[in-house]
Amino acid sequence: SVAFYKCINLKTIEIPNSVTSIDIDAFSSCTSLTTVKLSENLTSIPDGLFYNCHALSSINIPEGVTSIGIYAFYGCSSLESIFLFFFIVNIGEYAFFYCDSLKHVYNYAPEPQNLSVIFKHRDVTVHVPAASVEKYRQAEHWRDLTIVGME
Repeated sequence: SVAFYKCINLKTIEIPNSVTSIDIDAFSSCTSLTTVKLSENLTSIPDGLFYNCHALSSINIPEGVTSIGIYAFYGCSSLESIFLFFFIVNIGEYAFFYCDSLKHVYNYAPEPQNLSVIFKHRDVTVHVPAASVEKYRQAEHWRDLTIVGME
């Protein structure tokens, strides 16, 4: 359900660790939302979870998350960086589309995830494990971005 859909006065949320899943679009269009702390026990970021949350500037995705749904962060125009951990194997279409402030993606996965279109613009720098740089530079859709190694 869209529990907090268009809750325009919502500025901060903290999801307790007892929560293991969240419904799609739950915080969609919460345009004043700036701070989010997600449950460490989530395994996925559902479709449209933070769709059009324009004020959201950063988020820590828990290490146990394995997938990010379509449109999950679509229109989060203040989002500047994102950290993707080892276990994320699926990133849905348009997940970070219209995240116009997004400049850095820290992707700790040793293998490039299969993607379609997830970013609107190409001036995103993707930081990947140093040993994986060439894999990302050859992978479809990743190769369109600036790929740099990190230790």
